Amino acid sequence: MAQTVPGWGDFRVNQNLGLVVFQTIFLREHNRIAKELYEMHPEWSDETLFQEARRISIAQYLHITYNEFLPAVIGEVLMKKLRLASPKKGFTNFYSPQFDPSTMNEFTAAAFRGLHGLVPNHYDLSDEERCPFSKILLKDIYVNPGVIEQKHNFDALCRGLTSQPCECADTKFVSGVTNFLLKLPNAAHGTDLESFDIQRGRDHGLPTYNDMRHYCGLRRAKHFRDLLDNVHRLKSLYDHVDDIEFFVGGVMERRGVLGDSNALVGHTFGCVIGEQFWRWKLGDRYFYDLGNQAGSFTLEQINGIKKTSLAALICENLSIKHIQPHAFLQISKRDLEYVFGGKEKASSNKSER
Repeated sequence: MAQTVPGWGDFRVNQNLGLVVFQTIFLREHNRIAKELYEMHPEWSDETLFQEARRISIAQYLHITYNEFLPAVIGEVLMKKLRLASPKKGFTNFYSPQFDPSTMNEFTAAAFRGLHGLVPNHYDLSDEERCPFSKILLKDIYVNPGVIEQKHNFDALCRGLTSQPCECADTKFVSGVTNFLLKLPNAAHGTDLESFDIQRGRDHGLPTYNDMRHYCGLRRAKHFRDLLDNVHRLKSLYDHVDDIEFFVGGVMERRGVLGDSNALVGHTFGCVIGEQFWRWKLGDRYFYDLGNQAGSFTLEQINGIKKTSLAALICENLSIKHIQPHAFLQISKRDLEYVFGGKEKASSNKSER
């Protein structure tokens, strides 16, 4: 349950600096849009300016999520199969009023939690050439956002987040989440996020991993040897193949969805994550690029929104001079040498929107 203090809101907004940075970027983008709208419509009330800026920033967030973040998680093959990516211009017309857009328990309590394995044990503070000059340990910055107010740490942290590799999506979760989750400054240890993830699945009464394998089109396993993935480890933990919990079996799957080895998750987690985002898109009458609805953007507006990217938002709202066009993908050493060798700039503060 989210912890709140009267007048303070949800404390998890400051849970760790990785979240703080990108939440702040979207907050700044909302305010930047509101300022531009005021210059265009000085007669609008504060409430109208707020709601219109909110509407646009939500559309930007959805566009980035579906077209930049999600393909990196579940891979391009499943993205194309479910038609999750939006066209570069114009509207979509996938909405169905008979479709159930509700959120799957298997998604929130297991599959999406598998991405906890991507969290690194430290955050790099990097200069403009993407050379780390300092590191901040994850265990030292839970609910402690003050460090980004020091010097130019905010920009340096964002450069680090868009440069350093994430952890592999496997069972080797870093100690920052398994031993030191939400550690207080004077405490020796914190709590264990992955034990919470396992217990959450039990509390929610999730189907077993074998049930979910079958749901996602794989043959139901009768023996541990039928699993192929981490057989010996699973056999040492469970008496029978039907006892394996969905979260545990899911994080132990080998990476790849429908033959796409670039996906960050395995087949079963990819199946559930893909279906959930498909449900949200197909069943949402207010989806950002759905046309012919009362709240739809105009064609000119939606085409403008589709020019946005996470890299563009970073350029607009921070003092970073260069960034790769796809901020979720790590920039290669060759590209870094090309950009900072003086030949060409990868991107500028005046990114096309």
